[in-house]
Amino acid sequence: MFFLEGNIGAGKSTFLSLLAHWQPSLQVYREPVDRWDGAGAASLLGRFMESPTRWGLTLETYTMMCRLQEAASLQASDTGRLIVERSVFSGYYIFAKNSYEQGFLNNLEWALCRDIFNRCVEQQMLAPQGFIYLQVSPRTAYRRVKQRARAAESTMSMAYLEQLHQQHERFLCDRSNCKELCSVPVLKITYDEDFDVFGPQGERIAQKVADFVCSVA
Repeated sequence: MFFLEGNIGAGKSTFLSLLAHWQPSLQVYREPVDRWDGAGAASLLGRFMESPTRWGLTLETYTMMCRLQEAASLQASDTGRLIVERSVFSGYYIFAKNSYEQGFLNNLEWALCRDIFNRCVEQQMLAPQGFIYLQVSPRTAYRRVKQRARAAESTMSMAYLEQLHQQHERFLCDRSNCKELCSVPVLKITYDEDFDVFGPQGERIAQKVADFVCSVA
């Protein structure tokens, strides 16, 4: 199983559409974001954006369990060419870790997240075959967040996206915050440029992903 990673606003959903169009032999699975990003008061993400200290533990543990549940289920039918949007690994090593470092989680809450992650991943998850990292600048991510205008993201700041960018770089580029996954290959794709995903550039990028999957699988 391969995981597509990238900052909020990186363009992951659009990228999966690109892959589905140009490389139909690759299976794609979108993040179940509607489970924590509902309308109005139902949105855990929106509540977290407004009060991260109050809602940090709730959001991080719930999204962790959702991603784990989805991925564990998908493993049973994985053909080796499945690309899943976001992973329980980035949920923990990027998002939950950032919440802890920013003080949204206290020491006890972070210990709880760590215990849940370690126990559940050990029991249910196989190691990833690879990561595909859509690398964008925080400025690009912020612009795309504003363009799509989701209600839960209306108060999202550039500072928060900058924090997440640094966590992604540590996790997927210098590999400094997750040494047990250092042997998992990473395909990095710079994705700042806006282009027609159904044009020649999209075709070239999709082929690059297909080549990466074939080389690892």
